Amino acid sequence: MWLWVAAWQGVFGEAERVLSRREMQALDRATGEVGDGDGRFAVPVAAGAAADRQLYPDVMLVFGSERVAVHLVTWPHRRLDLDALLAGHGMRPDVADIVLVFVDDISVGREVRAAAERQSMSEKVRVQRVAGEGTALPRGTPSAG
Repeated sequence: MWLWVAAWQGVFGEAERVLSRREMQALDRATGEVGDGDGRFAVPVAAGAAADRQLYPDVMLVFGSERVAVHLVTWPHRRLDLDALLAGHGMRPDVADIVLVFVDDISVGREVRAAAERQSMSEKVRVQRVAGEGTALPRGTPSAG
């Protein structure tokens, strides 16, 4: 929730539109069946027992014709296969032009960068460390790692 509030207040730049996960899901439902592969915001995540699952960014920032998918990965990070997440963005490049991943631990930032390299997504993925513990707003522009 704090990511959406911060984005809405312009902390990450003056976006034309800031969409929450629920808004993205509602827009996808309005345009077709969620999970049918045609969602404008969902990325496929095929990992273990959760094969063929769809995942939505925590927040989507729209700047003109560019979209920035924002994900929050905290330590201990949620049960999320970083390779599957970034592979999903690779399979659906139309979802976002940039994938911005906020982390609260430098080692998690390294894991995200390593997964981006393994999935040939290094050019598209940005990692940003948040100040404080998990829910604090980002401090400046230093990146994790």
